[in-house]
Amino acid sequence: MRASSLITVVTRFTADRTYGDEALQSVARRMVALADRAGGQATHGQRFRAREHFTTTSRYEWML
Repeated sequence: MRASSLITVVTRFTADRTYGDEALQSVARRMVALADRAGGQATHGQRFRAREHFTTTSRYEWML
């Protein structure tokens, strides 16, 4: 098996075990609700910075 194939298998297994876990999904739902509530009270500048941070962390997550 090529190294790149092995990395793909391990990554998919990890993602399935991590993101498919109900405990993680429960925490994620709570965090989304908190973020939605905070976003509703945020200024335009705060929402802009939050969007920039979200984009950056999404890139880091994708790179894993």
